Amino acid sequence: MITRLTRSGQVLARFANPDFSLRPGSLVEAEISLKEARVKLKIPRSAVMIIDGKPNVFVRTPEGFTKREVELGRGDDNSVEVVS
Repeated sequence: MITRLTRSGQVLARFANPDFSLRPGSLVEAEISLKEARVKLKIPRSAVMIIDGKPNVFVRTPEGFTKREVELGRGDDNSVEVVS
């Protein structure tokens, strides 16, 4: 996920470095072309509860709260997208 304030993010990439000019932890500037992804629902990672090894969220209903198993997509340390 991209940080809104800095418009930056961390990327893990693997590529040839035969002359060892890049060192671990190096800062680089790059342009990466990606398909545009539409995020329908993004929630705080803290809202996800792992129950029986599967991600769940609790949804408010008129009667209280209902547990729903969800499929998670991309995310970062703070938030994650709900795919279904």
